Amino acid sequence: MNTQSQPRALWRTASFADGSDSIAVENFALGKHLGTCKRHSGSSFAFRHGAELLHGFCAGRFVTTLALIAVVIGFSAIVI
Repeated sequence: MNTQSQPRALWRTASFADGSDSIAVENFALGKHLGTCKRHSGSSFAFRHGAELLHGFCAGRFVTTLALIAVVIGFSAIVI
């Protein structure tokens, strides 16, 4: 007897037995998530995004950033 094993899918992309309608708990969770996202998209998001951009710029040029800071501190010590 020559039988070949077929791999079984461990997940489904369609809803056959159950209805595909969302339930109230899912709608509540989605609404809560969207509310959280909306609150985080304010000025704190813009500040955090700017800080991440600045960090990315400085991290790539670490030695140059340290040298620039040393020059600024040295110059301010001379002026004061």
